[in-house]
Amino acid sequence: MVAASGSATTFSVIPSPIDVAIPSDFNPDSISYVSNDRVSILNSLGNSTTNMEGVSGKVFENLSSAYTNQVSSTGNDSSTSSAASSKLDAIENTLATEGASLRYPKALYLAFRTGLLTQTLQSDGIANGTLGMQGVPYVYFTNEADSAGTHHPFMVIASYSIGDKPNRLLDVCRPPGDGTTSEYTTQDVTRDATLQLYLVKIPLRDYGEVSSLTENVMENTLNQDAGGTESNSVYNYASTSATAIASDGVVIYPVLNNTLATAPNNAEVTSSGIHVGQGMGLHYHADGHTAVSNDFSLYNIHDYPGQSHPPLIGMAFDGLAIFGIYETAYSSMEGYSTQLDQFGGHSHGNLGYHYHAHMVNATSQQGNAYTLHILMKGAWKGLINDIPEFWDSARGEPAYSLSQRHRYVGKN
Repeated sequence: MVAASGSATTFSVIPSPIDVAIPSDFNPDSISYVSNDRVSILNSLGNSTTNMEGVSGKVFENLSSAYTNQVSSTGNDSSTSSAASSKLDAIENTLATEGASLRYPKALYLAFRTGLLTQTLQSDGIANGTLGMQGVPYVYFTNEADSAGTHHPFMVIASYSIGDKPNRLLDVCRPPGDGTTSEYTTQDVTRDATLQLYLVKIPLRDYGEVSSLTENVMENTLNQDAGGTESNSVYNYASTSATAIASDGVVIYPVLNNTLATAPNNAEVTSSGIHVGQGMGLHYHADGHTAVSNDFSLYNIHDYPGQSHPPLIGMAFDGLAIFGIYETAYSSMEGYSTQLDQFGGHSHGNLGYHYHAHMVNATSQQGNAYTLHILMKGAWKGLINDIPEFWDSARGEPAYSLSQRHRYVGKN
């Protein structure tokens, strides 16, 4: 508000009604804001949309003609949508002839595809991004068989992992360091994000679920990466990188970081539960919606009215869907009274097994009580042992880079 008085101007500052402060659960030990220098972004600007998009981009490069009609244009285009729907029909029929099935109804995959393709960058917070650009330019379905003739269809998502909203990385009290020295105090810290080049594969075939935590054969885990210092748990028997992709195209990491501490306990995340690591790519470690209600999170309370189930907010790399938390104000939603298991999931009705965002009581490193706001704990409930090309063995991590060149991402 501005009011004129003679030759002077009076300014009135009106507080914003939007709470963007870091919630206490994302800094339970009240760690002070660090003064470390920022990592220089200049060496991390190599990725561009030309790497991903167009007939000269790496998605289209060597792509089988069976799938090119699904990527003939970026975004939510009617022609590519029709092609994707037709391919999904063919996949369902192929699986039926093999005595198998899709894990979820076709409508779920098509809705997730549409949601991803309608996300556009609305914040000038990506160093080499452009306002209005597609965060996920392509989503397509493949239907390839192994040497035994068994089909392993996938939903393939080409993502820059940038989301659509302000990231507020400057608000993080103690961001990850660059690791160039042995002491954090002398490291530069990550306060900027850049475009990533991901090709995420979500298996469509229902491979079942594990009956015990360690049934999934892992090439590497957070526990192993830390020297096997703890007993295996749903938190540390997990990928050292991403485990899922959110509905805004940003990948989701386990609750724990690579030191087996929670990222919120280390005051490493923004109020939306997101941050960047040494690769300068955005990823979630926590659920911002349940920590602070400011309508700037991955999903918000406005996604609940008129719905029979919490919103679909992600897909895990094991093929299982991730839904939002059950809100007490919407206790009539399907599955509300069905308890979540140790993995953070359950089954009810005809939907089959799926994960939910949820909250768990925790104690900080300094003994303070706080709440973990979980998108996904870490360990996969879905059985991954029969999913082809699941691992990037050179890294010991799930394979989701754009450099993948195999039949299951549609390459000749």
